[in-house]
Amino acid sequence: MTRLRDAGVTGFPLSLQVGFRSLSEDRFIPALCDRLAQQGLPASMLQIEIDERTLQRDPQLMRKITQQLRACDIGLALGDVGDGATLLSSLPELGASHLKVCAGAVGAISPEGDEGALARLLIDLGHTLGMTVVADGVETAAQAEFLRQHGCDLLQGSHIGHPVSASKLLTLLAPAGQRGSGAP
Repeated sequence: MTRLRDAGVTGFPLSLQVGFRSLSEDRFIPALCDRLAQQGLPASMLQIEIDERTLQRDPQLMRKITQQLRACDIGLALGDVGDGATLLSSLPELGASHLKVCAGAVGAISPEGDEGALARLLIDLGHTLGMTVVADGVETAAQAEFLRQHGCDLLQGSHIGHPVSASKLLTLLAPAGQRGSGAP
């Protein structure tokens, strides 16, 4: 994040998927907040993604984590929503800003699948709760088009782009005049 900021690339959050083991460490979120402050980075640049199954392993711990995230101004994204582990009644109290539609719901967008019924439902649910909706696992142009037509805010998956290294990301996001100039 520091390299991105130093290269002048700002204005969007960086999402970090975090598992139960890390979240179970008492000082994980406070230490993360401290580290961001030490680096002079706004906590709002970071978003922690927690999947449905992790949320349900220890609901009391997850309430504590979401309170710590809010206190530090780090965003929360709910990952893999639609896999069946989320208690829908708990979604509003989590205070997440993003809902990630699971790849299984996206993969079912086809004439042979459920024609996107679950994906549409999750998009509507996320928007009703005031969340930005991200579709995970977008692999085809038809899926991307369907999701856009039904109001999905963001798409990710092999159709959109593949993971890249930090240096490649800096090159891709650098202002046009700096590309290829040896900028960090």
